[in-house]
Amino acid sequence: MLKYYPRHVQSLLNISTVHKEMKDYDKSLLTLQKAFAIEPTNAILLYNIADAYNKKGDKVNAKKFYELTITYCTSEEEEVLKGAAKRHLAELI
Repeated sequence: MLKYYPRHVQSLLNISTVHKEMKDYDKSLLTLQKAFAIEPTNAILLYNIADAYNKKGDKVNAKKFYELTITYCTSEEEEVLKGAAKRHLAELI
């Protein structure tokens, strides 16, 4: 997919998820940063970035991206993402 549509954010998210599941958080974050450059206000993307930073142990960046997730949630995403981001923020404090 990325060969023909290199700016396909969902494909980048999928690849980052595979890296994250393999506990290769640096590769996951590199892929997520490419997607972030394309869609910097995508709440699902922001949550995934925060989660990767959190799993990597980078609490400062995790907090930043969980807060951005809350800021950019749409009403449809709000129930799931906003609640999860708030729970993780509480754990980081």
